[in-house]
Amino acid sequence: MQAEHMRIDVGGGRHTAVDVYRPAELPERPVVAFAFPGGGYSRGYYDIRHDGDAYSQAAFHVARGWVVVTCDHLGVGDSDQPDPSTLTIEVLADANDATVRGVLAALDVIPGLVIGMGQSMGGCLSVVTQARQRTFDALAVLGYSAIHTQMPSPAGRIELSAVERGHIDVADTDRTTAEIGGIDAFRWAFHADDTDPALVEADMVGGYPMRTTAPAWGSVSLPPAAVAMMTAGVIAAEAALVDVPVFVGCGARDVVPDPRAEPAAYAASDDITVLVVPGMAHMHNFAPTRAQLWHRLHGWGESLREAK
Repeated sequence: MQAEHMRIDVGGGRHTAVDVYRPAELPERPVVAFAFPGGGYSRGYYDIRHDGDAYSQAAFHVARGWVVVTCDHLGVGDSDQPDPSTLTIEVLADANDATVRGVLAALDVIPGLVIGMGQSMGGCLSVVTQARQRTFDALAVLGYSAIHTQMPSPAGRIELSAVERGHIDVADTDRTTAEIGGIDAFRWAFHADDTDPALVEADMVGGYPMRTTAPAWGSVSLPPAAVAMMTAGVIAAEAALVDVPVFVGCGARDVVPDPRAEPAAYAASDDITVLVVPGMAHMHNFAPTRAQLWHRLHGWGESLREAK
């Protein structure tokens, strides 16, 4: 599976990096899914190359007829790296909207459905993007709570200091890491117990969340606004405006305290699906049960495309 790499002008002289994956035979009016990663990760999270394509969510969907566009947020991975203090939630969300519109304008594809798919930080920003710009026909919010994202631990949920949404301070990342308990706490929350140890080691060897080195699916840069995304109700107003179908997907050990409560956050949507996958921690695409999520998500998208 070959990717077509693009750099998209998102305004202000800044560009984001994306990879476009297409099926060998393009169906008429396919689903086009834009995939945005979580904090500490890059667009490579959706095309993890470990044991062939067994961990590649992009390959899974493309083999079944979707066009998948994996996207680095501004300030992440191979995208441009402006001053982190300028990367508010709104700036990041609007850059993602510009990314989507730029890619769609460049593709020779008429979409049957455009899905915004985001994991963790990517899920948060996809909700805000939709509320501000009405970018997508449907949202897949994976591993993010629109009510209150909270890290799990063996002793229960970790209560972090609240961070005001508009406040950006690089030091907040170090403080939050200390409150969570360091890399061992992230390892437990992010990776299911029976995840391939070699893959976990490759993911964590360069540190987390601020990486000194990054694997192909990681990012050494992390917008500090990600810290505010873990404050209760931080995107409540935006979530309440989303009126397209929403797929809420999470692992049994994840940052979503009560998955069955999430539909209440999307008050304007009358089509909400909730899936909790057993044997899965926060980083879904590393889990042995990842295909359960991919199958359900793909079927959900296809059903919406057929009904449109």
